[in-house]
Amino acid sequence: NYCLQKETPPHMTGRVFGIQSTILSAVMIGAPLLGGMMVQIAGPSRIFLNFGIVIALIGVLGIAFGRVLWPAQKEMNDSSAEQSRAVEVMEGG
Repeated sequence: NYCLQKETPPHMTGRVFGIQSTILSAVMIGAPLLGGMMVQIAGPSRIFLNFGIVIALIGVLGIAFGRVLWPAQKEMNDSSAEQSRAVEVMEGG
């Protein structure tokens, strides 16, 4: 929700949140049905084990490749800061 609120342009807010609501409703209906089918087919212990492994792998990949996947914004280096100050001085500000 935070990312949607932060990144969505104001004129697209209704459309984006409508799509999010539709997808969330579909997941809320489909997830228990799919989970029940999976438990009936493979058994609860196997399903919990498999999902635990998948979640652990996603977490390890997120930690290992976090800087590649979510790069931090670079702060202004010294030359950029000096240039912006020079412009301010020239403009009288």
